Amino acid sequence: MRKGIVVAGGLCLTVLGVIHDAVGLGGLRRAALRGDVAERLVGQLMVNWLFSGAAMSLLGVLVLLAARDLETAGPLARRVLILTGVFFVATGLFAYAVQPRAAVLGFSVLGLMICAPVVTRAATSRS
Repeated sequence: MRKGIVVAGGLCLTVLGVIHDAVGLGGLRRAALRGDVAERLVGQLMVNWLFSGAAMSLLGVLVLLAARDLETAGPLARRVLILTGVFFVATGLFAYAVQPRAAVLGFSVLGLMICAPVVTRAATSRS
């Protein structure tokens, strides 16, 4: 069950990274054509948008790879999952502090899906 939650979180990150690029780059192009974004900034914004979506997908793939070793409780897998999960929890909380919309808390939910099963397993195995 715990591994399934981590795998679902990794799949969500991977798919959301692809969707982030597909939807966001098209929206950015349309905004540039309308003149909502300065033309001199469009190239840089596109690169940044593409990088962030690719990084999200890459982290999702790393989570999926680390989830394979979750049952054997490999220390590297645990550290990768906890670090990735904490990163997304913090990102969601920071994004909510900057722009208080409930949708940005989705990052925190994904982070909890990834690291909570690992942390709770570590806590119960020590007991």
